Amino acid sequence: MAGLVMFPDTDALARKYLLQGLAEQGVSGVAVGTKLPSPMQNRFIRCYTLPGREMSRRTKTCQVLIQVYDTKGNDVRCQELARLAAAVMRAAPDTEVDGTQFFSEPCEVQGPIPYEDPELPGVPRYQATVFCTVQSTV
Repeated sequence: MAGLVMFPDTDALARKYLLQGLAEQGVSGVAVGTKLPSPMQNRFIRCYTLPGREMSRRTKTCQVLIQVYDTKGNDVRCQELARLAAAVMRAAPDTEVDGTQFFSEPCEVQGPIPYEDPELPGVPRYQATVFCTVQSTV
């Protein structure tokens, strides 16, 4: 029987990378999740992935969407955290999580850009998209 090609859960993986990288940069007290909490926290990072195409048995692409929320009037702080979060994910090809390096080059960032959430008017939100290459386990 041929070896199965399995790719990691990219949502969980991106969350681990962000939490580890932000902690290494001295950021704490900001929750990271794939869905918005209810009630909404003062500062929150929503991080989820969109699957891409499988390029080979070893690699596939994905997009990591990072949406940073902050309290009203803290647009600059929100943008700075979004830039830092994007940089952490951009460094993923040089970083190990749980002893394994799951992301590889190419990896590129778009944003962050201000992107108002229609359900939270007036609350600052900045979004960055990181295009990544993910390694499989064969």
